[in-house]
Amino acid sequence: MQRVETSEGLGGFRAEVREFVESQLPADIRDTVRSRRLISREQAQRWQRTLSAKGWGAPSWPKRFGGTGWPLVKQAILQEELLLSGAPAIESLGLGTIGPTIIRHGTREQQERFLSRIVNFDDYWAQAYSEPGAGSDLASLKCAARRDGDDDYIVNGTKIWQSHAHWANWALVLVRTATTGRKQEGITVLLVDLTSPGVTVRPIKFINGTLFHSELFFDDVRVPAANRVGEEGAGWSIAKSLLVTERLFTGRVPECKAQLAHLKALTVHAGPGGCDLQEQPWFGRRIAELEIRLQAFEAAWWRAVERAQHGDDLGAEVMKLRLIGGALLQELFGLQLEVVGADGLRVDPASLEEDGAAAAEPLGPGYAENIHIHHFRYRGITLGTGSAEVQRDLVAREIFERGDTVDQPVAETEDEQMLRETVSRFIERDYPFARRRAIVAQPVPFDADAWKGLADLGMVGLIAPAEIGGYGGRIRDLAIVAESLGEGIPVEPYVWTAVAGVKIAGAFPEAAAAAGLSLSKMIAGEQRVALAYLERGARFDPAYCRTVARRSGAGWVLTGQKQLVWGASSSSVMIVSARLETSQGELALFCVDTTRLPPIRPGRAYNDRSTSDIAFDGLLLADDALVAGGDVASAVLHEVVDLVTLALCAEGVGAMERALKITIDYMKARQQFGRSISEFQALRHRLVEHSLALYNVRSLVRLAVTAVDQDGDGVAIRKAVSAAKWMAGKAARQIGHDVLQLHGAIGFQDETPISHYAKFLISLDAMLGDSEYHLTRYI
Repeated sequence: MQRVETSEGLGGFRAEVREFVESQLPADIRDTVRSRRLISREQAQRWQRTLSAKGWGAPSWPKRFGGTGWPLVKQAILQEELLLSGAPAIESLGLGTIGPTIIRHGTREQQERFLSRIVNFDDYWAQAYSEPGAGSDLASLKCAARRDGDDDYIVNGTKIWQSHAHWANWALVLVRTATTGRKQEGITVLLVDLTSPGVTVRPIKFINGTLFHSELFFDDVRVPAANRVGEEGAGWSIAKSLLVTERLFTGRVPECKAQLAHLKALTVHAGPGGCDLQEQPWFGRRIAELEIRLQAFEAAWWRAVERAQHGDDLGAEVMKLRLIGGALLQELFGLQLEVVGADGLRVDPASLEEDGAAAAEPLGPGYAENIHIHHFRYRGITLGTGSAEVQRDLVAREIFERGDTVDQPVAETEDEQMLRETVSRFIERDYPFARRRAIVAQPVPFDADAWKGLADLGMVGLIAPAEIGGYGGRIRDLAIVAESLGEGIPVEPYVWTAVAGVKIAGAFPEAAAAAGLSLSKMIAGEQRVALAYLERGARFDPAYCRTVARRSGAGWVLTGQKQLVWGASSSSVMIVSARLETSQGELALFCVDTTRLPPIRPGRAYNDRSTSDIAFDGLLLADDALVAGGDVASAVLHEVVDLVTLALCAEGVGAMERALKITIDYMKARQQFGRSISEFQALRHRLVEHSLALYNVRSLVRLAVTAVDQDGDGVAIRKAVSAAKWMAGKAARQIGHDVLQLHGAIGFQDETPISHYAKFLISLDAMLGDSEYHLTRYI
């Protein structure tokens, strides 16, 4: 998969950062970080000055103010590589928000006075927003500033929960300068010298025994009017604009990656008898789940960084990323405590001091005694810059009140948009719910006209070569089509012809044509393909095959049973996997004309899709029915099953999004106790959680699609597909069940569309490998 820095021409920058940290990070700071202790203010200042000497002190600032002028992607790479290389995580509000505030809204005198001192940590800044009665609800603040002549403000009030304010000598303070009008009005930004008379800083001992937050008291503190940022009363808009970027870069991707690496290191001798705990299947699965979730989060975060860099309005996406990242980081620290067990209960009193010293000898493996410091510290990240609950409310508002989509598709080219719109129009015009319901009422749920419609649009030949009449599309195009089809969940077995048939015929063109597998007929909609590969006892594994093909004169005799052959009743040819009756017993693929089979008993799954079990009882086949055999046949079969699985995941994305939109519309209309049920916070937050799950699934589907289209190696593709299917199966099942609950009794009636979407979504996990199968395969 192409990394984001490759597309930005930053391929060598990561190595440069790693080499810099290796050569320039002072040994005492490295030891402090390694021992999981807290760095001191002096160490933070020393390392910041080292970065500044390199020119990296303020990566987000413009060059003319002492910054690098870098794009967001390069800033993010620096942040990530510093942490992964063992540098300390320094939380500097001066660099992250206050400096940018002065750059955007401050006067030239303020910029000249403060910015260089922020970059070098000559000054350390606190951000004084929250108050005892105004946390996430900043507009309720009461800390007052009254004008005293033309030159000064007199500030009175209290601020609380200021991070590292015990280090600070300056603070950016939100104050109320007017009490009339809306509460968002009358808020002003002041820069306050914390050494001024009347300022009291009360450090508050944190839950982990360290100092982190402080309370600030202002008693008739005189602040020069020259220290006001922006116009009087403009503080609300200034503060809100800064929180967007701050929340994007508190997405916590670098921290999550660093803590996952630390978690894995802790497991090495933590298992029974000193074995690697990851070798225990139950624990290996837990690590894999976190790793997959991190992959989804990282992919979405980088995409958001790129979009922000290009000036896109991220809307609720920033809040989604913060919710996902905060929860994931908390789980990583929680699992670290689980791994070290009783060793994590100890406390090293010296580690609670901010003296920057490294412990001479750890009390437990991996300095287990210090993990609790960070575990409790990061339990609070879902409170800062607006609590997780407030963030959910804001995301819910985007969903319910502002008509924002549940999830945003990736930026697409004009051709891709046309492809998506073409399929969406087909679903809306030619495959509405009433028609689908009539189709599934038939003995064999299949509609020839719908199939011809897809073929006429070029969808069946989407990934077939253009020179033979196909579209010549990529897997990305296939994913767009599958996702769009998911909006209408058609029951016709599209992927088995458009992917399995086309891919196998394309891999072995001469043998396939001789066997009766025709690409041109598939593209025209005249030949429909079923793939018979799954057997009882296989537990979804394509390599498990007990069906046997033995030589008989100039042909073959096929004996065995296949189960869950999707679309068998409507297929004209069937590709069958079998073991050749040779000493090697290699896997082979045969093409069978379904008219030569005994009548196929129509069957269906509870999701209304046609599926049958097929018995081959000494079926005679011609010699040229063999399409391929040996390792190449096995490789192509596995590739095809992966691609079909990926297409199913994409279809699931479309179905999940449609099901959630139906549910949102229902919740808006449904009245209970005189109110729309969309107003109930508990229900709104459930929709937000489903939106986050869909967001993660879409990210993993995109990752897997990119891996295939960029010809990634087989192992990488296998892991990417299994990661996507694991996430898609779990999310679809959860959403499928909950949309029924949210609809109440009406959701359980066949005449309502949501019941059909719910059945499909609940079934998705068991189709083509359930979550346990794919998690094991991923590992």
